[in-house]
Amino acid sequence: MNITDPIRNFAQTKPGAVAIVRTDGTLLTYRELDQTLDAIATRIGAAGLRPHDTVAVGIANPFRYLIFLLALARAGVTCAPVAMPVLRASLCVLEGIVAAPPGVKVVELQSLWHAATHAHAPPPPVASCQDGDVIVGFFPSSGTTGQPKHVGINNDLFCHRVSSRALALALPDNLRQICHIGIGTWYGISSSVGALWQGGMIVLSESPKQIVPLIEKHQVNHLIVAPITLQHAMADMAPGSGPLPSLAMIEVGGSDLPLSLYNRAAQQLCSNIHCAYGALETGRIASAPMHLLATLPGAVGYVNAGVDVTAVDPQGMPLPAGMEGTLRIRSANCASSYADDDTLTAAVFRDGWVYTHDVGTVGTDGMVTLRGRGSDVINKGGTKVSPQAIEAVVLAFPGVTEVAAFGAPDADGIMQIWTAIVLRDPIDRDRLRALCKTSLGYAAPIGFIELPALPRTESGKVRREELVKIASDAMRKPPGA
Repeated sequence: MNITDPIRNFAQTKPGAVAIVRTDGTLLTYRELDQTLDAIATRIGAAGLRPHDTVAVGIANPFRYLIFLLALARAGVTCAPVAMPVLRASLCVLEGIVAAPPGVKVVELQSLWHAATHAHAPPPPVASCQDGDVIVGFFPSSGTTGQPKHVGINNDLFCHRVSSRALALALPDNLRQICHIGIGTWYGISSSVGALWQGGMIVLSESPKQIVPLIEKHQVNHLIVAPITLQHAMADMAPGSGPLPSLAMIEVGGSDLPLSLYNRAAQQLCSNIHCAYGALETGRIASAPMHLLATLPGAVGYVNAGVDVTAVDPQGMPLPAGMEGTLRIRSANCASSYADDDTLTAAVFRDGWVYTHDVGTVGTDGMVTLRGRGSDVINKGGTKVSPQAIEAVVLAFPGVTEVAAFGAPDADGIMQIWTAIVLRDPIDRDRLRALCKTSLGYAAPIGFIELPALPRTESGKVRREELVKIASDAMRKPPGA
């Protein structure tokens, strides 16, 4: 099976149904979508590309990126990000001003797109590549602690993950979905393809502020967002307004959903909110409705069917249920390597398991609870401090809308706790420091960095390494500077 085969089936059985609503409001039916994929796949073949070849892609527009990746998949050609460090591409397709990798033939997307989509007659159907080993795309990891790594997802694994997702989460009938998570991420692309597999309608959005108006205009019933996007989407909603009548489910992923934000979203958007825990390397791991997680600090969901999650000690030995350790994952959804880091591959993918950086527990009932990512946990003088515990205290302070806690070494190399904050209104910093000292004690931050926005990845995760640089620069400045 090819990942585009369900799209062709719907083009045959419900050709006039809307598949995609573009950001400019233009509608694309399943017949038009299928014909567009055939047209571009034909041009790909005419360019001399064959199954297992790789195309480096630098396309910023979400609609064109999605269409181009699907067309490549139909032809059995791999889609790779143009910025991928280790890249052996046969061709580079660019949109706008994007740097091309050296020594690779470059084609402007506009010329290819126009020639393929403005033909006078529909193209003949292109036989979809049925080779399950063909890599559909290389996708970046969240990259919160440095340079993102890339995992190749082949056709078989892609299909298995999308099918597993449908089993883990019962989506609304007559699906009309907004997924405001980067289309270039695994989460974004798999959620979009999953909706098309159900014959649903994808509504594309350019900014969080468009989400609520688009839900109302197109009667969207499923919203997929990161917590920060959820917050921004509700920013212009009047207090006490909502919920939205058409919205049947909100799916939140990428990072923890704060309880206060959950309560607001449940009142103003939709009370049926589900949290998903997973990773590029593993696919979906656990999920649950938020009302079951709200009273369990750090809980992210019940282990999905077919997934094995175990907490292990520093020597890699399994721990009893409920004991805290590093989480490892095993399932048919797991990848087996990084494409651009053999050393990290050996450390992460071992003996059929994926060893994550997440620290947490697995209960006897299958509930997964996280204390934090191993790379995020702050080691202050030998005492491990959870950034989430600090963030919960600071976020509760009036006027604070976003917060990220992290550790940064001072001039003597001693790890100090800092927080970056985004403010809605001016605050009394002395009162905030006093609150932190009373509530957190040893874990109270020594400083607060005010930013207009936190640096984040496409999936909404905070880039803490950037915050460490800012704090380190601040500690190097002489007093009063």
